[in-house]
Amino acid sequence: MLHWHALFWIAILIGIRGLIELLQIPGGHDFFGLLITCLLLCYAWFHLGFRTELRSFLLGISLYLTASVLDWLDGVFHPNSPEGRLVNMLDDLFFAGGIFFIGLAFIRVMLERDKLEHKLYRQAYLDELTELGNRRALFAQLEQALISTSGALLYIDVNLFKQVNDQFGHDRGDLVLCECAKLLKQSNAQAFRIGGDEFALLLSDENPQQICERLEQQVRPLTAEHGISFSIGVASFTANTYDNPDALLAAADQAMYSAKQAFRTQHRNATRGEPT
Repeated sequence: MLHWHALFWIAILIGIRGLIELLQIPGGHDFFGLLITCLLLCYAWFHLGFRTELRSFLLGISLYLTASVLDWLDGVFHPNSPEGRLVNMLDDLFFAGGIFFIGLAFIRVMLERDKLEHKLYRQAYLDELTELGNRRALFAQLEQALISTSGALLYIDVNLFKQVNDQFGHDRGDLVLCECAKLLKQSNAQAFRIGGDEFALLLSDENPQQICERLEQQVRPLTAEHGISFSIGVASFTANTYDNPDALLAAADQAMYSAKQAFRTQHRNATRGEPT
């Protein structure tokens, strides 16, 4: 997110300098130059360190300090003299350049922070291999869904995945997991990889039985190519049906193991433990 408070303080400092110019406060330039220099150096010390943004930041400070010196010279020469007009022009030029490079450093810091936040979010909530949401992301969604909405949770286990891994290696196993993830994404429901060869789909308006039947058909090419199949446990819920996400996940997990006993692609309902 953009840190507007940093831009706010930059605007305040520029406004103070403009007020000093307007009121022609004696010694105001020296005081303001010292104030802004101290504030900017403190910011550099705590936030920039020795990163690349520091070069832009220090260049901006250098230009600003040069503008402060030119402010002093502006009082030495007559305003209407050629020297006075030149000094005044250079003062404005260096001040604008200083603010530009200081602002550029701020913007780069903000962009880098946004990139870092995005990276941390991906590490926290996405599965690196399949690009699906992970277990933490699933629980975050379930906490909201259990309070205010109704839907269904599908707990999906990939049958015979261990044999694929043992016989063909982990690279082949990773490929199978990615193909399963791609298949689940086509359901238009929220898809998650919750660990190993186990996935989940969080449904809202979709019909669970239709989704399960569609998955049973779509997995057939993977069954023919890799020998895998799906065991699917279905746990439907309405608002406040389950106390917490763990209870809902446990119900879907139990239904999945009931379906797994059939040793083929099948889905079971959590409440009855029989084919839906």
